[in-house]
Amino acid sequence: MNKPGFALVSLLTASLSCLYAQDAELNGIVRDTSGAVVSKSAVRVLNKETGASRSAETNEAGLFVVTSLRPGLYDVDVSAPGFKS
Repeated sequence: MNKPGFALVSLLTASLSCLYAQDAELNGIVRDTSGAVVSKSAVRVLNKETGASRSAETNEAGLFVVTSLRPGLYDVDVSAPGFKS
């Protein structure tokens, strides 16, 4: 299933929930190109304006949650052994 050279479909479903002037959270699921979930993926969210980053790891169902995000613009990187970022 985790063959070298396969790329992650980085955030097939992701949502950002935020209330005005409060922290937000990003949650989603990581799947490979065949649609299979990828557990133990490292998810890194980087605030493009401040350089602050938060990290999470996907569970057995490929789900992740990154909490305590301030409103702003973010880059999201997902990596897992045997896959390209």
